[in-house]
Amino acid sequence: MKRCPDCGQTKLAEEFGLSRLRPDGLSFYYLACNRRRATQHYRRRRRAQGHQLRHDRGPAPKGHRFCSGCQRFVPLPGWFLNAGSKTGLSSYCTACMRIKSAESHLKRKHGLCTSTRRQIYESQNGVCAICRHAPAAHVDHDHESRHTRGLLCFNCNAGLGQLRIERSCLARRSII
Repeated sequence: MKRCPDCGQTKLAEEFGLSRLRPDGLSFYYLACNRRRATQHYRRRRRAQGHQLRHDRGPAPKGHRFCSGCQRFVPLPGWFLNAGSKTGLSSYCTACMRIKSAESHLKRKHGLCTSTRRQIYESQNGVCAICRHAPAAHVDHDHESRHTRGLLCFNCNAGLGQLRIERSCLARRSII
């Protein structure tokens, strides 16, 4: 038998955790009290760091799940399926997953982050680097050096691909 200093109750030794640091080999607090104290400490620390806790946002409405990407409750049809997760759903809602997927593609394929792409877009005033009138939507890059040259509209990007013309050849001929 051992007394827990937190709740003041006397409990069986089996109801205390093990601790090599204590002379009796048992933890200082009863397991439930220790768990409660650790949870309180965790929540205090996370709030001090500026994080929102699940407990603070309340329970999810029926048929909804909380998305940590957009910080809102999203209906269950708004989630991709993921057989590898415990819940069977993805970690983020469909909208957030599409954004994350696009960001990942930009980084993996072109080595760009979304802020760099936005800077290129604004420097071109949102129009294609070749025809200068259609909206720029595709990243133009050198396939050998993987260097990003600018943003192109669909037609100019597809045209260069079909003609197999490198943009450096066009620049030498002063076409662009």
